[in-house]
Amino acid sequence: MVNSDATQESDAGHKSDRNYSDAERCVCSPEININPPGCTDTVVSSNQDRILSELQDTKRQMEDMQAALSNHQDIVSSALRDIRLQLETLQLEHKYFPKDCLGYLESGEISGVYIIKPVGSIAPIQVYCDMDTDNGGWTVFQRRKDGSVDFYRDFASYREGFGEPDREFWLGNNNLHYLTSQGNYQLRVDLSDFENNTAYAVYDSFSIASASDNYRLSVGGYSGTAGDSLMYHNKQEFTTKDRDNDPHSTIQCAEFRQGAWWYNSCAYSNLNGKYLGDVQRKEGITWEKWKNDLSPFKTSEMKIRLNE
Repeated sequence: MVNSDATQESDAGHKSDRNYSDAERCVCSPEININPPGCTDTVVSSNQDRILSELQDTKRQMEDMQAALSNHQDIVSSALRDIRLQLETLQLEHKYFPKDCLGYLESGEISGVYIIKPVGSIAPIQVYCDMDTDNGGWTVFQRRKDGSVDFYRDFASYREGFGEPDREFWLGNNNLHYLTSQGNYQLRVDLSDFENNTAYAVYDSFSIASASDNYRLSVGGYSGTAGDSLMYHNKQEFTTKDRDNDPHSTIQCAEFRQGAWWYNSCAYSNLNGKYLGDVQRKEGITWEKWKNDLSPFKTSEMKIRLNE
């Protein structure tokens, strides 16, 4: 007769054994059966799962490290670019440049883009130097030629300048002030229409006030073939679509003429108006005293040179 206590212990042992996983039973039962059925496959599968999980964790860690490294590389690259630009700026600031294009003419240079540094300016600036017209030495500050650049801009844009010196271009009112504060400058305006007729206007004196006076125009002493369309604007402040400095009581002249200029009430000239092609409109590029109408111009160029 089987002892009931022994039977209970045996049953308890089997119940306890069934609480183990297959992998754990394989580890715990070698004294009973060295290679119990299915044990080897179970252990291998369990190890594979564990290794796969560890590899996935390692992969995630490596990806995190790679992302962090890439971010650090971007930061370092950006810092190096900033340092390089600062060095280049410092080198330019400490290098000698002529104060206007007349200095390059005296060195025998030809027409082209050069770097100048007017007295009082913080940094050197790029300009186009005209060495061919009327004995050369002209610093060009405005050019219209094909309508590729929008000139209907705000006050800040005209303050800083825009465009490319050898294409359509405005040098910037700050730079104009620095340039014309260096001495007594003359202004030359060259124009051509869509029939390739040309005309010019020269003013013996030309200067632009500072920002605190809204870049007020001072001009005088006209001569030339284009007619005097600028004296009407003498002593006027610079007006743009967002800064109404003209004296007109009811019209914002920059909006009315679609440009930016030293508007009076409103304009006999509008060289920063819309490039409309061969169409007569008040919003176009005009110099009204040449043909006594709103005839548009194909090209315009404004340039200054120090009086000798």
